[in-house]
Amino acid sequence: MPRPSSNCDARLLEAGGEILREKGLPGLSVRQVCQRAGVNLGMFTYHFQTKENFLRQLLEKTCDAFFRGLLDFHYDNDEPLDRLISALDNAIVRIDAESCLAATLFQECVKGTPCVLELAEAHLPRHLKLLVELIRDCQASGKLRNDIPAEQVLCALVNVILLPMVQPAGIFRRIDPKGDFLGSSGSASAAPAAAARERMDLVFNGLRPRNESSGPLPAIRRIASRIRRFSEDGEGQ
Repeated sequence: MPRPSSNCDARLLEAGGEILREKGLPGLSVRQVCQRAGVNLGMFTYHFQTKENFLRQLLEKTCDAFFRGLLDFHYDNDEPLDRLISALDNAIVRIDAESCLAATLFQECVKGTPCVLELAEAHLPRHLKLLVELIRDCQASGKLRNDIPAEQVLCALVNVILLPMVQPAGIFRRIDPKGDFLGSSGSASAAPAAAARERMDLVFNGLRPRNESSGPLPAIRRIASRIRRFSEDGEGQ
């Protein structure tokens, strides 16, 4: 009897990853995965036995790539504040590009799904440690207030800038389903990445040393300028 094709499992995992990114974990079914992969149900059972085994392998593979991507960025220069903003902007870009997946991983972490928690614990501490080090560098260089512990600053940055991108069904959505209060009905703030950068501007202005004037930070202005330029180029095509 010929051995089943060894790439069926890879095709199933690839198809599962695509559906996970499009619909999240609740929208993923074995039948859909098999249809998209062009593999029959018997091959699915042969390779994974159960849906639970398949989901564990799928989440391990997908989570690992997502969390590694949070650290995959490069600095434009050696200014501590620019490096910190670049790190946060990379997270904004990653979460925005994988919004459904990011929301799913966040929900699975909250639920305590073992394989997701294990991968988060393997990757996120390195990213958070890097951010704390960058915050301390900014404080030492006089670019951020140094009367607040770096860990407290990190909590503000993550909770205000990044978390709203992965919990759209939070309390504000419940009390304002039409999005009037949140400005999600066609305004510029409707785009999650743009809204996150607006929040980043607000937070960093609040963290500036007391003797500095307010206004958008230069690095954020440069990011916003690039976004506007790319948007204008796209509209002109």
